[in-house]
Amino acid sequence: GVFLGMPQRLDRPVTGVLIFAKTPKAARRLAEGFAERTVRKEYWAIVEGLPEPSEGFWDDWLLEERGTNKNPAKVVAEGTSKARNALTRYRRENIDPLVCHRSWLRLWPETGRRHQLRAQLAARGTPIVGDRKYGARQTFAVGIALHARRFTFTHPTLFESVTIIADPPSAWSGAGFEFDPTD
Repeated sequence: GVFLGMPQRLDRPVTGVLIFAKTPKAARRLAEGFAERTVRKEYWAIVEGLPEPSEGFWDDWLLEERGTNKNPAKVVAEGTSKARNALTRYRRENIDPLVCHRSWLRLWPETGRRHQLRAQLAARGTPIVGDRKYGARQTFAVGIALHARRFTFTHPTLFESVTIIADPPSAWSGAGFEFDPTD
């Protein structure tokens, strides 16, 4: 029998690294790594506007609104019933922010909430380019400008550190940004 497990997922309009497991044991171990926050994740985003300060840490509470036409997740006050904590480190890269009034961010989510990065950025008035669901005014060539750049995890059977890197799609260069593939 053939097995293909998905210990992690990406929203449909997001590009980048996606991890699959070939056995149930590997899927379980990889899922445990995500649950225990031992998997290091880096995302890249092109956002509308100029986030301030240029680097920092977001500690938010997200509430999912499933079954509505609204955004599936939104930042709410701490203590809100059913809200879950969402933690993300970020850094704005040194690029010309006047390129269509956009900024390039590196994001390191420490938690894995549904639509976490999309909701956190929208709450700060800097939605991801192309993400109309979260208030973006600017369009993007394909999907939204959110990319799962790099994941580092422990291999489920060899127990060695593995890093997987995915280059951003060509649409990013077409948006006026040039990236060093060694970043």
